Amino acid sequence: MSACTLFYDGYGGVTIQDTACDSTGVYGEYRRTQQSGTTQTVNNYQGCNTSVNSGSDTSNYVYRHRAAANYTGPDSYSGWEWKP
Repeated sequence: MSACTLFYDGYGGVTIQDTACDSTGVYGEYRRTQQSGTTQTVNNYQGCNTSVNSGSDTSNYVYRHRAAANYTGPDSYSGWEWKP
């Protein structure tokens, strides 16, 4: 997997990191407490070793997230990481 997602700002948002220099875009999917059925996305097409943050909302915490790589075929996903 050429991407990883992390919580930031006390679970207020998500960071998506491109961890490989393979010309593949990456994105993070996440869900917030007040929109539990809605999956939101933050994209990172900036390239090798870069990070992009979602917006932060500490009153509407992110409770789970996962990383994905944008391949020509099916995308490759990490497992969901849950807020402790």
